[in-house]
Amino acid sequence: MWKIIVIMLALQAKGERDFVMVDNYLDKPLEFKTLRECDYHLRKNLPDLIEFSRLFYKNGERVVVCVKKKGIKT
Repeated sequence: MWKIIVIMLALQAKGERDFVMVDNYLDKPLEFKTLRECDYHLRKNLPDLIEFSRLFYKNGERVVVCVKKKGIKT
């Protein structure tokens, strides 16, 4: 399965996460079977994903990517 995460490029305070995982949208889980499906959703909703990340990190540059769920530690 594939997930969308937003990675902050600015250094965070010690102990703070430098990414936000986007788990759901409108009470529906955001998990994709293929990278292509994930990438399509990401591109289609990029402005909304960036705004969502601003709830956690007001400033700074960010990168929004699809990652394979296996191995993600939350």
